[in-house]
Amino acid sequence: ALSCEHFRIVQGDTLVVARGNGTGASRSMTVGGSAIIQAAQKLLSEAGVMAAEAMQCTPESLDYAAGRFRQKGPLAGSLDLFSLAEFQPDGCLRAQAVFKPSIFTIPGGCHVADVEVDMETGQVRLLRYRAVHDAGVAVNPMVVEGQLHGGIAQGIGAALGEALRFDSTSGQLITASFQ
Repeated sequence: ALSCEHFRIVQGDTLVVARGNGTGASRSMTVGGSAIIQAAQKLLSEAGVMAAEAMQCTPESLDYAAGRFRQKGPLAGSLDLFSLAEFQPDGCLRAQAVFKPSIFTIPGGCHVADVEVDMETGQVRLLRYRAVHDAGVAVNPMVVEGQLHGGIAQGIGAALGEALRFDSTSGQLITASFQ
């Protein structure tokens, strides 16, 4: 039976992947997940042609379920994806897809920070922080929670611990990097 261990998803390797933007909020699932679906559909279509050739029938005369192509009708032969992969030079079936959404998802949220400012020193102390988000359907709630916690910590750190410095003559931001 097919399981996650039988698949390898490659991303971020410029020797193999021609383009990519990395992860970012819900983009991983909406864009990356959609590309995976398209790649899987492409792989099954190409594997169906290979299976039909191996079983000497047409792709239309095959049904696919649970990792196996079955021939319809009285000549009920079958062939699984693993057997098809064995015929490939590297023992793998491969497919690539690029998904370009026409619109992007925009999750909603609201953050409220209660702070105390010492009027003499300018020191700011965070008293309480509240955040509410609507991320839609969370495929992996732990990842969503981790992204929210990381973003909140980064935002608080930037607001309370970092400084923006500008060049006095040009007004150009000079702390945009670690240079």
